[in-house]
Amino acid sequence: MTKMTTEEAFIKVLQMHGIEHSFGIIGSAFMAISDLFPKAGITFWDVAHETNGGLIADGYTRATNRIIELFGERNESKTSKKSYPIAVITLIVGSFILIEIFSSRGDFSILVNLATIISFLVAPVIAIFNHYLVTKKIDEDFKPSLWLKTLSYMGIFN
Repeated sequence: MTKMTTEEAFIKVLQMHGIEHSFGIIGSAFMAISDLFPKAGITFWDVAHETNGGLIADGYTRATNRIIELFGERNESKTSKKSYPIAVITLIVGSFILIEIFSSRGDFSILVNLATIISFLVAPVIAIFNHYLVTKKIDEDFKPSLWLKTLSYMGIFN
């Protein structure tokens, strides 16, 4: 029986858990493991900081899981199956059109200004919806106290 190195054991555990992507920082202590990732079918994503790797891994997992749900593996809604792909394609096409328009003018500051204006206009609406949901649509045990409601109103109407 051949002995497994620590690095090979590490990769084997990742494979046993179905890990396909790994996020981290390349360094001399990590080189032996990083050489094994491609052979194991695991994509390694180099990040600038450990926190970035953790946040990316968390966000990647949540996003891909939500996409799977919306495409219908666990969602029986026919509306979601049809509307989500259409919304994603519309978003992609619209984004490319906007980028092309602003890059052809050679001034991305217009796009940044547009995004800033839209976010300032939409933020109060989101805050009002959030306040309504938190104060009206949840159990009494979890509703915010009076001082938090007051703080919420001050944030919305400030």
